[in-house]
Amino acid sequence: MKSEKSQVKSVKSQVKRAKLKEPSTINICQAMKENDLLKRTFNFGVDCLKYLRKLETNPENNLVRFQLGKSCTSIGANYEASQAGSSKADFINKVKISLREARESNYWLRILKELTENKDIQLEILIQESKEIKNILSAIVNHSNKK
Repeated sequence: MKSEKSQVKSVKSQVKRAKLKEPSTINICQAMKENDLLKRTFNFGVDCLKYLRKLETNPENNLVRFQLGKSCTSIGANYEASQAGSSKADFINKVKISLREARESNYWLRILKELTENKDIQLEILIQESKEIKNILSAIVNHSNKK
């Protein structure tokens, strides 16, 4: 695990890459949260794919499996790409794509919930995580548009 000093150094370099003139405490905290979001979006994609493996095979589940498999992994892929954006506009565009994919994932998870006869705790956790990721991405887009 990285030491606190190396984490701060890593965050400061991210801030510099983002072409921020003076890395304030707020900007450093934001960069740390974005790193956490990289992990969360990656883990969300993996957790969804693992959940999809457990679904029985039928036409409805096959449709949802295909759609959710694409959208849940696209969240993290686009957010990852946003970190290497060539401009602020490129960053915002990639985050907006991630947000759309998070909304779509939440939709498919809710469809699964309605199709499931028994209460499924793992599905409830995935729905909650998709809501939280949606809210975080939405806040990033709104905050980025204000600057």
